[in-house]
Order: sequence, then structure tokens, then C-alpha cells
Amino acid sequence: MKIGIVTFEWANNYGALIQSHALQSVLMERGHQVEIIKYRPKIPASLLKRILAKNPKKLIKKWLSLYHNYLFNKFRRQFLNRTSKTFRSIQSFELIKDRYDILISGSDQVWNPKWLDQITDMHKIYLLSFLGNNTKIISYAASFGTGEIDSFSPEWYKIFNTELSKFDAISVREKSGIQLVEKLTKRKDAVSIVDPTLLLNKHKYSKIISNRRIRKKYVFSYMLHGYDNDASSINSYIANKQNLNIINCNAKDSFLRKNYKFPSPPKWLKLIKNARFVVTNSFHGVVFCLIFHKPFVVLSIQGEMGKMNSRIIDLLSAVGLKERIVNHDGLLMDKLVEKSINWEEIDTKVNSLRNEAFNFLESQMI
Repeated sequence: MKIGIVTFEWANNYGALIQSHALQSVLMERGHQVEIIKYRPKIPASLLKRILAKNPKKLIKKWLSLYHNYLFNKFRRQFLNRTSKTFRSIQSFELIKDRYDILISGSDQVWNPKWLDQITDMHKIYLLSFLGNNTKIISYAASFGTGEIDSFSPEWYKIFNTELSKFDAISVREKSGIQLVEKLTKRKDAVSIVDPTLLLNKHKYSKIISNRRIRKKYVFSYMLHGYDNDASSINSYIANKQNLNIINCNAKDSFLRKNYKFPSPPKWLKLIKNARFVVTNSFHGVVFCLIFHKPFVVLSIQGEMGKMNSRIIDLLSAVGLKERIVNHDGLLMDKLVEKSINWEEIDTKVNSLRNEAFNFLESQMI
């Protein structure tokens, strides 16, 4: 079958990019022709504006941003099969409304109004409203970014009610998404399945990572949303306890900070694979700890962004590791650092989740 995928492949985000690769790989392994639709919602600034700035600090940040883009674009060229055409508006999508047998929306937060509101008509793309009648439309582990129906405005309630009712099959990433779909559309057929990154095992990911080992022993700290300082005491505690170095990584200013790294996606995977311990608040950081058998703790996100904890809670509850989530005070750290994880048992549970996802996909490829 000819399958198209609409996702956040354009985002310079490790999880967004690697999950795109994973879903495409699984479908291609099953003999399908798969393309990720190359959507770019913003027209890039002129080259002159991108490389010049008013002061040295801003100039450095702009040049680093270009390098940032280079690292992620290199991964896209090597590991993603994308459309040759770049689509920039809902009108341009009319050209492909009947090109595919199946079009998939997801994974990632493709149904989060917070992101969709930023670009005019972007919701029409990720809700696949541009399609004709000859294409089957499904979602794979799509996320609303929240589990609370009250967070939707009346306008968004109406949009979801109209557009999600057209889907042939709906799968969501968080269990809370099942209830949201039912409340928004009255549909009771939505299912929860794992993020695409969990569909591939460590051997398949190792193929995109260099074989060269990192010699120093370290705790890897990957924190999002500006919580690096909150993790510093936990990083130091683990490093002192196990005689480790600390390697930090974040998505904003790793280039400009001492002991921080901003790696390419394959090197990011490698840093997790070779770590002795991982401290993170990232969902995909947790996923790869499970895949590569790395002991870890999750520092829960506080405040408004705390809604994003649900996907981590769902995953760790499913594999029996919810206790690895800690508050900012780091309570119970001593027990967690010393406590071993039964990886054979975890693998069994992850494989069960994988099989549920495979069954969903295969049921739609008819």
C-alpha cells in the first residue's frame, strides 16, 4: 500500500524526529511504500537576516541555530523518506488529497491546540481535513498534549468534533486521550498504543549509532522546559554516589554552557546508550532508557507544563516503573539509585505493548 505520514518531522526535536523514523521504518519493513510529507509551516527568513545580528551574543546564537538545523537536517536526509515537494499551506495539500491509500496523522502532539493555534489552518493539516474520499485516514498514537476536556475552547471542541468523526480509526498515545475522543466525538472505538519510538528494538537503533564507545563513565542529564537547575543536585548526588562525570544536554543553549553538549540525533541516542545513569523529564528520554536498559529517574514537570507528565506516567505504569518518578526535592533518591531494574521483565512488558501497536497497524492495512 502507499502510505503518507503527517507528523512534526519538521521540528528540531530528538523525539519528534526519531519517532518519525521509527514509524516509517516499521511500515516499510512490512512492504509498504511510505513517505513522510515534508511540511514546513513557516517560510524561512532570508539568509542575510539569519546570519546577521545586532550584537555579538545574538550573532553567536544565530550561527549556532544554523548548526542546530544542520545536525537535524542531516538526520532527515539519511534516515527519512520524505516527499520531494515541500508543502507550506493547506492549499498546497490539495495536490495530494488522493495520492495515498492511507494517510496517518501522528505520532507526537499533533492535536495539541497550543501548537496548532500558532499557524493559521495548521489544524486542517494534522486533522487531515484536506483529503478526498479515496484515502483511508487514521491516527497513530496522536496526542492532545492534555487529558483535560476543560482545556479546550468551544471553538476547538467544535473542530475536533467535526474532524475526528471523519477518521476511519483513531489511536492515541495517552490513555486519557481515549476519554477525550469519546467526550469530543461520542466515538468509543479509540485505542491507546505506544509511541513509535518503542516499535524498534535496541539492535535497530544501534544501526544508526556509531560503534565507537564513549570511554568516560557519566550520568546523562537531559532536561526540557528549563528545569536544568532543578536537576543539578540530583545529578551531583548520583555522580558522587557512583563516581561518575556529568554530561548535560538541553534543547536551548547547550552550545554556550560548560559541560553541556548539543549532539546530533544519533549522538543523542549514543549518549543515552552509553550512560551509567540517566536523569530526565523527557518522555523520549525515558523511552530510550527502557530500550537501552539504562537505570534512570524522572524529575516530574511542575506548573502548567505538568500536564505533559501524563505520557510518562502512562508508560511507566504499564511497565511497572512508576516509582522512578521523583519530585524536585529528590526524595527516595538513595533507594532508587541503588535499586536494580529487572530488564527481562521490562522487555516482556514492552514487547507486549509493541505487539498491540503492530496489531493495530496491521488491522488498518487492509
